[in-house]
Amino acid sequence: MTEKSIYDIRRENLNILIDVYGSIARINQLTGRPRTDSSLSQIRNQTVNTVNHNVRRMGKNLARSLEKQLRLGEGWFDVERQDGNSVAVINVPFGQDDDDGHDQNFPDREAGWGRRFFTA
Repeated sequence: MTEKSIYDIRRENLNILIDVYGSIARINQLTGRPRTDSSLSQIRNQTVNTVNHNVRRMGKNLARSLEKQLRLGEGWFDVERQDGNSVAVINVPFGQDDDDGHDQNFPDREAGWGRRFFTA
């Protein structure tokens, strides 16, 4: 079995965040980017740069920046999560409901944010 690259792990964790937050636009909004910014979409879809033919990847600086802005804890993007075997905690703004319409947020130290628990 081939070991995943750090870029593959970060992309998989980005997909987890997209599921939790509901959209890339919402993540962009929470991190101060324009809702229509395509950077995360390009990383998710492994878009190839037409000039240098490199695949768009999430580097260390972007990973650390997103972790800080989303209050995930340093290194969150670098941890591989086994399908169905682990529970992760994601900080989310208060008022974000799950698919059943139930508020899944619990108080955190910083006003306006809570924690959502889910199985990866």
